[in-house]
Amino acid sequence: MIELSVQQYTFRPWSNEAGLFPVLEQISAMGYTGLEMCCFAGFDSLEMSAKELKSRLADLNMHITGNHFTKSMFQGSHDAAFAYIAEAGGRYAIYNVWGGFNTEADVQEKAEYLNMLSGIAQKEGITLLYHNHAPEFVDLNGKLVIDRLDEVLDPKIGFEHDIFFSKQQGCDVYSYLKKNGHRVRAVHLKQISAEGENVDLPDGILDIAEVIRCAPNATDYILEQASFKEGIPQSLRRNAEFMKTL
Repeated sequence: MIELSVQQYTFRPWSNEAGLFPVLEQISAMGYTGLEMCCFAGFDSLEMSAKELKSRLADLNMHITGNHFTKSMFQGSHDAAFAYIAEAGGRYAIYNVWGGFNTEADVQEKAEYLNMLSGIAQKEGITLLYHNHAPEFVDLNGKLVIDRLDEVLDPKIGFEHDIFFSKQQGCDVYSYLKKNGHRVRAVHLKQISAEGENVDLPDGILDIAEVIRCAPNATDYILEQASFKEGIPQSLRRNAEFMKTL
């Protein structure tokens, strides 16, 4: 059985109302074992040490996989934030796109910033992952942006591949994952319908079992979802039950 993690963004409206750990207790009971956090301004809002976070998650038979950042929203020290992730038991600091990739100079500028962050991550004993949205799967002078990034990023930076956004841009997800297995360390299981909507894992056009088969070097499979037909808890439960069949 594939171990399944969940991105905090998926259930944030629920936890904002009911509290983080009461919600995680229910999520753990569904079968999720990992949590990808998204504390964009650092971890001060948690009001707990990394050691306490690790312990409280362990009490729920869960662990932190890492934390997702965005450049525009991050206000703290990367050294401190990455050290927190490591002490809490996480492996990854994850960054996503900011702005666009209109020129090759844009690619180079972002790569230099990410390479700098990778050095900090390595110093703290974790790995930097780059998380794609749609712009990375647009053609730039005859080559996909994601392939240009692959050429200039530190080889120690991994990719967290979001299957929804790449498929949205017409990417053959399975071929891409096979081709880029050297980079893909985590996969966001974000399902897409034939109409381009974000749906529960059993309801979309992507074969999740094939996605997993095509990403043999990935260590984490993380559910991310932004729309829910019957509600967040119902979708989380349904997705977990579906994953148990694979």
